[in-house]
Amino acid sequence: LTLHSHIIENFAIYERFTSHTNSTAGHRLHSLMFVFERLFYLEYWVPNGSYEFSMLYGGKPHSNITAFYLVGGILGLIGYIALIVQPIIKLWLKFKTYRTDRKILIVIATTVLIAQLTLNLPFNEQVWFWAGLSIGMLKCSKKEERRRY
Repeated sequence: LTLHSHIIENFAIYERFTSHTNSTAGHRLHSLMFVFERLFYLEYWVPNGSYEFSMLYGGKPHSNITAFYLVGGILGLIGYIALIVQPIIKLWLKFKTYRTDRKILIVIATTVLIAQLTLNLPFNEQVWFWAGLSIGMLKCSKKEERRRY
C-alpha cells in the first residue's frame, strides 16, 4: 500500500459521507426516509416504480423497504413487514429458548435484514432465502413446542 493509494482510499470513504451522489450515506438516508415521508400519501399506495425517486435523488433507492414500497405499493410494504421483518422479531423474542445453532442463524438473518436496509434488493435471492429460513425456524419451533406438551 502506497501513501497515495492510502490517501485516495480515505478520501473515498470521506466522500461517501459528504458527497450528494447516489452512492453516499446521505442518499441511503434519503432512501430510507422516503417511505416514512410518503407513507400516508394515498397515491404511493399504488405501485409506481422508482421513476419519481430517480428524478428527485438521482438513482434507484438504496433501501430495500423503499424499493418494496415503490414497486409493490402499500401491499408490497405490508408483505415486506410480514415476510421479512415480523419473523425476525418473533425469533428474537424467543431467542433465549433456542439452541446455539438456531441462535447463530437468527443473528445471520438479522444481519442480512440490517444490510439490506441500505441496498435495493427486492428480488435478490439472499433476501428471500433468509426470510424463508426465518419463517421455517418459526414453524419448526411451533412443532417442537406442540411435541413437548
